Amino acid sequence: MTATAIDTNDASIHDRNLIIPLILIVILLILAALLRSLLTPLLLIASTVLSFGTALGVSALVFNHVLDFPGADPAVPLYAFVFLVALGIDYNIFLMTRVREETLEHGTRSGVLRGLTITGGVITSAGLVLAATFAALAVIPILFLA
Repeated sequence: MTATAIDTNDASIHDRNLIIPLILIVILLILAALLRSLLTPLLLIASTVLSFGTALGVSALVFNHVLDFPGADPAVPLYAFVFLVALGIDYNIFLMTRVREETLEHGTRSGVLRGLTITGGVITSAGLVLAATFAALAVIPILFLA
């Protein structure tokens, strides 16, 4: 059992250290091409990675100290990263594409406000639907899905 746990942990760490930077580089390139900017994609990625870190930290506190779970599967950080960053970047792309379109037509301040107003309801609704979908996993009696 110990050798299996060590191998699983080592494989998870290797995968995480390989996949996360690769995903971030690909996202950076896509955002740079889409938004025709270098600073904006860096800021979008930084905000998304910060939200991932926050979600992982809060989850660790809740699961370890409030719910007293025995520990997390070594693959959880990678799965969480893929889900949270992919979804966060999707919403960022949706918002920033609209902001860019509005900014070109109405100027910076007005364009940002218009882009946020137009996409805010859709992004919030999609987030609520997604949260409700993932909340269903909380009632399934499989510890990994919690």
